[in-house]
Amino acid sequence: MGLYYCKEFSFIQLDYKGPDEGLYTWVAANYALGTLGGDPQRTTGIIKLGEDSTEVTFVPREPIPLEFSRTVKVSGVTYNLYSHSLLQFGQVCLYNFAAFLQ
Repeated sequence: MGLYYCKEFSFIQLDYKGPDEGLYTWVAANYALGTLGGDPQRTTGIIKLGEDSTEVTFVPREPIPLEFSRTVKVSGVTYNLYSHSLLQFGQVCLYNFAAFLQ
């Protein structure tokens, strides 16, 4: 899985997985909502259901374990994020599990 970026008609693939996928989705969602550049607590958390995993990313109110911690600086503001990737909980996995139960 990756993000395709077009620059002057040439395509490159940017590969990212797991917590980084959640981080980039969080940045994109909050950019679209216009919540970046201000109070981190006023941003919106995301739950992204992918094919093979689900990512959860948000600005926590309390300290979090380092293994789930990601830091990103956008518009001069540093955001300390909780980002966790739940492997085997994506759309395809859930669909296959539901089919197995029938």
